[in-house]
Amino acid sequence: MSKKWIWGLIVPVALMVVSFIAFAVIGASLPKDADGEMIEEGGMHVLFILFGASFLCVGPVWLAIAAVMGLLARRAIAAPVVAAPVPSSPVAAVAARSSPPVTVSAAQYGTIEIHGKTHVGTFVTRIHEECGIHVRVYQGNSKRHAESEVTIHSTRSEDAPKGNSLSLHGNMRVDTVEASVYEQIGIRIQIVDRNGKLMDNSEMLRNIRD
Repeated sequence: MSKKWIWGLIVPVALMVVSFIAFAVIGASLPKDADGEMIEEGGMHVLFILFGASFLCVGPVWLAIAAVMGLLARRAIAAPVVAAPVPSSPVAAVAARSSPPVTVSAAQYGTIEIHGKTHVGTFVTRIHEECGIHVRVYQGNSKRHAESEVTIHSTRSEDAPKGNSLSLHGNMRVDTVEASVYEQIGIRIQIVDRNGKLMDNSEMLRNIRD
């Protein structure tokens, strides 16, 4: 039984109990004769009138409460139940509860982790896979191309930054990307096309992806 129906029964019963208590108090205060019997001409008539009036009041109240409870119950049954989407996996369920929605711009790329022991060839491959560009790496401050087998650390000049993460986005110009790579991980690069030709410095990174 629902809580609504329980309250629908408790309220009228409580009203009746209160009425009976009131009748008992009124009856005790009515005039009595020397033997303790209620005087029929006064008290009994008043008591019966009050008793009848109480049922006339309690009856409609009970019917009104029952009607309201029935209406609420029918609405609860008729209300459509919308099932929540089922996550595809426990990991997805945790992510749905704890992670806010994230919008990633198509022109923005993730952070690439580059360590000093990473080979130049690996770096060139990864930056192409992540950002869609071809790069040429130089040895220190010279104009000599770095070999694919050497490490990133060995291509840095002594005063070069020694960061290990690279973050780029598509709205950067070619010359800005080249300068940013040096500032972030300490190596000198130039962006080229697939044939090894240098790209125009004014080009946007998003426009030269291969």
